[in-house]
Amino acid sequence: MICQFCKKNVATVHLTELVDGKKQEIHLCEQCARKKGLSIKTHFSLQDLLSGMMEREKENIPEELLSTKCPSCGLTFREFRESGRFGCPRDYQVFREGLTPLLDRVHGSSKHVGKVPRKIDSDTAKARALLDLRNQLEEAVHREEYERAAELRDRIHAIEDESPPAADTGKPKRKSKPRRRSQPRKPHSEGKDAVE
Repeated sequence: MICQFCKKNVATVHLTELVDGKKQEIHLCEQCARKKGLSIKTHFSLQDLLSGMMEREKENIPEELLSTKCPSCGLTFREFRESGRFGCPRDYQVFREGLTPLLDRVHGSSKHVGKVPRKIDSDTAKARALLDLRNQLEEAVHREEYERAAELRDRIHAIEDESPPAADTGKPKRKSKPRRRSQPRKPHSEGKDAVE
């Protein structure tokens, strides 16, 4: 897209204004944006990004959390918000209450799930689904949401009971019988009454 002002350079600054309730977009190159008095920061650090995002929620953070202090490094949550840097690995746990909403907003989740290849085989997909369901089940039990836990348990059993695709034989696979728990053997008595 070309700059709307000089009509020469590539537009790298995109502004959206609401004028009389109507949205107007302006596309400028860096030089023209500076001429118009716009301050442009071309590079920003993760620290700047986090600080800016935390600034938006300033009113929502209770004073008690802001004054929370890490027992290991002495950093307060307020200091973390100002610097955007942790003092030690323990800060993640100490400041968890304030970090969870931030991570949800930045990543869409506060749980890291990693990347999955585009082509994924069914066994891997099944294993990932089971792992996710088991984690949800554990969380539901922890929260004492027993109806939800029962639903998750049933979904886990349904996935586990699914048979893998039929092999070359063309015969449908049979479900295996549930295994019985082995009982401890009774001690074998020695003597005349012993049955062999």
